[in-house]
Amino acid sequence: MYDVIIVGGGVIGASIAYHLSRFQKRILVIERDKVGSHASSAAAGMLGAQVELKPDNPLFHLARASQLRFVDLVEQLENVTEEKLHLNQNGIIRLARTDEELMELAELHQAQSAIGLSSQLLTYDQICNRVRGVSPAVKGGIHVSDGQLEAVRLAPLLMKVAQERGVEVYENTTVLSLEIHHNEIRGVNTTSGQYFAETVVLAGGAWTNDLLPDEYHIPLYPVKGDAFSLRLPEMELMHTLYTKDCYIVPKSGNRLLVGATESPYEWDPVVRMEELFKLFLNASKIYPPVLDGEIEKTWSGIRPQTKDGLPYLGLDPDLPGLIYATGHYRNGILLSAITGEIVTDLIVHGKSSFDLQPFAPERWRNKHAISE
Repeated sequence: MYDVIIVGGGVIGASIAYHLSRFQKRILVIERDKVGSHASSAAAGMLGAQVELKPDNPLFHLARASQLRFVDLVEQLENVTEEKLHLNQNGIIRLARTDEELMELAELHQAQSAIGLSSQLLTYDQICNRVRGVSPAVKGGIHVSDGQLEAVRLAPLLMKVAQERGVEVYENTTVLSLEIHHNEIRGVNTTSGQYFAETVVLAGGAWTNDLLPDEYHIPLYPVKGDAFSLRLPEMELMHTLYTKDCYIVPKSGNRLLVGATESPYEWDPVVRMEELFKLFLNASKIYPPVLDGEIEKTWSGIRPQTKDGLPYLGLDPDLPGLIYATGHYRNGILLSAITGEIVTDLIVHGKSSFDLQPFAPERWRNKHAISE
């Protein structure tokens, strides 16, 4: 009998295990593949709270709170594991190629300045002073302090520390269904047998509905994203470059990570040349030096999106013992720190200091909350 079973060993499940492992709980993590697979290893690692979220978005303040925790979190993980996450805090430059996009960035700057956040509007010449090689097609941009790290290493390091503290992890084990008795969660049924716990946390990403009874299915769907990485003869790019069509993220080893396409309701992980070509074309239009790069590898990830764009995070009032932590879409890495903290507080203290109402799991059951 476990105190907590976490379904999913991606970055969300790993963060929950890491934070919860500080308490005297018997914890089991069940992962259908390997820890940190799928979307968690496909992510670019951007901690982009400011670059695209406006302050009036309910997700913004949660994302900002999570972002601020990463300096300490990365330091803790690197000190314990003696491995590097290569946290880059040079910021992100969101580029504008049209007058309309310039106006949009000006509005974003104004909204963030109004609540005391630092951002800087840049002319094309000012961008060129920071980034050599930016295309003349760029009209301007905004610099924000959002950082980035090596996403592929985050979940494994979180889980490594959690295991050292006593968390059990079963990989290559699929959860088939929840074990429910008298409308209360009792555990899970898996390909390797039954496991019982007082609390079950759903952190299964796009596969969450596979575990739920039909009447509890949530409006969650997969969005496939293709990406690729390049190696350059020399690395001059220090800032992440971001547009609505693509992002270019500098990584260690003279590498650039370029992403990502969006294919809603697509489960097939095969990387399509047509999608990669569009992505490469978009990247070359803003940063021509990618044309000098050598293709390192290509990949795809299946990200969990929700109908209203907000994750499901919190206790299920209709199924005691069940906690949702899913639907983070493109913000899984960014939101992992705060999600681990919130779920831990819900389990240990029965409540969170954050307002979780916008992310309440039951909101989809209210016909007025989501327009189908």
